Amino acid sequence: METTKYDAIILDLALPPMGPEEVTHWIANNAERLPPIIVITGNTDPMMRQRCIASGACHYFTKEDAQSFPHLFFKILYDEYLKSYATKGKAAP
Repeated sequence: METTKYDAIILDLALPPMGPEEVTHWIANNAERLPPIIVITGNTDPMMRQRCIASGACHYFTKEDAQSFPHLFFKILYDEYLKSYATKGKAAP
Protein backbone atom coordinates (compact mmCIF):
# COMPACT_ATOMS: atom_id res chain seq x y z
CA MET A 1 0.00 0.00 0.00
CA GLU A 2 2.88 2.37 0.65
CA THR A 3 4.57 1.85 -2.72
CA THR A 4 1.88 0.47 -5.04
CA LYS A 5 -1.24 2.25 -6.24
CA TYR A 6 -4.29 0.00 -6.51
CA ASP A 7 -7.41 0.60 -8.56
CA ALA A 8 -9.62 -1.03 -5.94
CA ILE A 9 -9.48 -3.18 -2.84
CA ILE A 10 -11.81 -6.13 -2.39
CA LEU A 11 -12.07 -6.90 1.30
CA ASP A 12 -13.45 -10.17 2.63
CA LEU A 13 -14.84 -9.68 6.14
CA ALA A 14 -13.89 -13.23 7.11
CA LEU A 15 -10.18 -12.41 6.91
CA PRO A 16 -8.61 -12.16 10.37
CA PRO A 17 -7.22 -10.53 12.44
CA MET A 18 -8.63 -7.04 11.70
CA GLY A 19 -12.23 -6.01 11.16
CA PRO A 20 -13.42 -3.75 8.34
CA GLU A 21 -13.06 -0.56 10.38
CA GLU A 22 -9.43 -1.33 11.28
CA VAL A 23 -8.52 -2.34 7.73
CA THR A 24 -10.11 0.76 6.20
CA HIS A 25 -8.43 2.98 8.78
CA TRP A 26 -5.05 1.36 8.07
CA ILE A 27 -5.51 1.76 4.31
CA ALA A 28 -6.51 5.42 4.69
CA ASN A 29 -3.38 6.12 6.76
CA ASN A 30 -0.96 4.16 4.57
CA ALA A 31 -2.09 4.78 1.01
CA GLU A 32 -1.10 7.82 -1.02
CA ARG A 33 -4.63 7.89 -2.37
CA LEU A 34 -7.55 5.90 -1.03
CA PRO A 35 -8.78 3.47 -3.67
CA PRO A 36 -12.39 2.32 -3.53
CA ILE A 37 -12.82 -0.38 -0.90
CA ILE A 38 -15.38 -3.03 -1.76
CA VAL A 39 -16.50 -5.36 1.00
CA ILE A 40 -17.76 -8.80 0.05
CA THR A 41 -19.14 -11.12 2.70
CA GLY A 42 -21.77 -13.63 3.67
CA ASN A 43 -22.82 -11.34 6.53
CA THR A 44 -26.26 -9.89 5.75
CA ASP A 45 -26.53 -7.90 9.00
CA PRO A 46 -27.65 -4.35 8.08
CA MET A 47 -25.65 -2.91 11.00
CA MET A 48 -22.44 -4.45 9.62
CA ARG A 49 -23.23 -2.92 6.24
CA GLN A 50 -23.66 0.51 7.87
CA ARG A 51 -20.42 0.13 9.87
CA CYS A 52 -18.45 -0.81 6.75
CA ILE A 53 -19.82 2.10 4.72
CA ALA A 54 -19.23 4.50 7.64
CA SER A 55 -15.63 3.30 7.93
CA GLY A 56 -14.89 4.11 4.29
CA ALA A 57 -16.06 1.22 2.13
CA CYS A 58 -17.76 2.43 -1.03
CA HIS A 59 -19.80 -0.76 -1.53
CA TYR A 60 -20.88 -3.75 0.53
CA PHE A 61 -21.80 -6.97 -1.29
CA THR A 62 -23.20 -10.12 0.24
CA LYS A 63 -23.17 -13.54 -1.34
CA GLU A 64 -26.78 -12.83 -2.28
CA ASP A 65 -25.46 -9.95 -4.43
CA ALA A 66 -22.84 -12.13 -6.13
CA GLN A 67 -24.60 -12.17 -9.49
CA SER A 68 -24.41 -8.39 -9.81
CA PHE A 69 -20.85 -8.10 -8.46
CA PRO A 70 -18.90 -8.27 -11.78
CA HIS A 71 -21.03 -5.57 -13.42
CA LEU A 72 -20.94 -3.29 -10.39
CA PHE A 73 -17.20 -3.86 -9.85
CA PHE A 74 -16.40 -2.54 -13.32
CA LYS A 75 -18.81 0.37 -12.81
CA ILE A 76 -16.94 1.28 -9.62
CA LEU A 77 -13.60 1.21 -11.48
CA TYR A 78 -15.03 3.34 -14.29
CA ASP A 79 -16.46 5.87 -11.82
CA GLU A 80 -13.03 6.10 -10.15
CA TYR A 81 -11.44 6.63 -13.57
CA LEU A 82 -13.83 9.51 -14.24
CA LYS A 83 -13.10 11.02 -10.81
CA SER A 84 -9.37 10.91 -11.44
CA TYR A 85 -9.87 12.86 -14.67
CA ALA A 86 -12.03 15.41 -12.91
CA THR A 87 -9.43 15.99 -10.17
CA LYS A 88 -6.71 16.47 -12.77
CA GLY A 89 -8.78 19.11 -14.56
CA LYS A 90 -9.24 17.05 -17.69
CA ALA A 91 -12.43 16.21 -19.47
CA ALA A 92 -13.21 12.50 -19.36
CA PRO A 93 -13.36 10.74 -22.70
